[in-house]
Amino acid sequence: MLGCRPAAGRVARLAFILVFLGILAETASGREPPPEFEEASPDAVGDDSAGKAASSEGGSAAAEPLGDPEAEEGEPTSEEGPFDSEPEDPVDDGPSLAFDTANLETPAFPSATPYRIRDAFRLRVQSRFLPAASFDGFAADLYQPSLRFRVTTPLSQRAVLQLTARFGSSVYDFDGPTDFFGVGSSEADPFDDFFHSSLSLQGGFRINERRGLFVDEEVWSVLARGFVSSSWEGGAFGDGLTGGGSLALGYEIDDLIRVAVGINIKSRIDRSGVSIGPVLDLRWNVTDSFTLRNRGEGLQLEYALTPRFEVFVAGFFDGYKFRLDDRPGFDDDLTFRDESVQAGAGFEWKISKHLRLNLEVGAVAWRELRVRSHAMGTLSKAKSDPSAYIDIRFEVRP
Repeated sequence: MLGCRPAAGRVARLAFILVFLGILAETASGREPPPEFEEASPDAVGDDSAGKAASSEGGSAAAEPLGDPEAEEGEPTSEEGPFDSEPEDPVDDGPSLAFDTANLETPAFPSATPYRIRDAFRLRVQSRFLPAASFDGFAADLYQPSLRFRVTTPLSQRAVLQLTARFGSSVYDFDGPTDFFGVGSSEADPFDDFFHSSLSLQGGFRINERRGLFVDEEVWSVLARGFVSSSWEGGAFGDGLTGGGSLALGYEIDDLIRVAVGINIKSRIDRSGVSIGPVLDLRWNVTDSFTLRNRGEGLQLEYALTPRFEVFVAGFFDGYKFRLDDRPGFDDDLTFRDESVQAGAGFEWKISKHLRLNLEVGAVAWRELRVRSHAMGTLSKAKSDPSAYIDIRFEVRP
């Protein structure tokens, strides 16, 4: 879940990424298409009736655009994603300015790419480790296994629908005395295991049918999403329930840029009202080999060594917020937050058309654990020394 972030900071990050758009508008019409990759994008899903035909197995897919005389190609893939990153998805289940606030996830853009069954279903298994983080007076390990399932289907040549379900847990192992509630240090574990689950429904509708506003190749879309989720300590599932929605305007020039900007509204986990924040997703194919995308509240740069193997570097803010179970002597609005700034590098290997492996390692430059009550304020917080993280993901596509 997203931790609370200052609105001004989010707007600043939004403006930082949007400066690319001016440059891209000037170069869009003159950019040559990249060489065909072995696989078309899984995120660009369209209707077979709009296109010519998909290429043979292992080749790229091409189709007649919606009312456009020139054929489009599918989007190259990466990840958490955002808009997600999913990771795309070199992603993780952290907070982001992306369309999916629980995971960096590429949004469902309407596209003319032919519909293929392996693009419709995705199953991701992920494990994330933050070992041996040293805090003041204690140490902590964190293990986060998660599972995500996603199904995408076109409704027409101009509309697409996407359903995503996730479940994960955060298991902390504390070594040393802790005092998160100000009642005295104890060697006992301060928390039970934490869990997160979410279900979201997202849709995209292409606005322009033939010509674009600036260039003929551009696609404008309206993107909307509703979701329900819970992030809870064992025993507090109902208290951790939240819900909300997003509305964004999407802009895409095939093989060059994809961006979405909008607004996200969701209920707060401590029942203190609603939070409103920006929605932002960016994917810019700088060259045939380099791709720049946002990773939540950060950036990721990817380089394709071969059609099946790419490397990447990333820097991003990561954070989780969980509703705590009731504790004697405290109001029933306690939350636990784990927020950090991380930087790392990794690779994605397309082992086959059905299986992908993503491995990432890096450093946690700043990290803070905090227990807070909406009524009483911050009860405690602890900052760690720099530490490491490891992230491994397998993704299955039928």
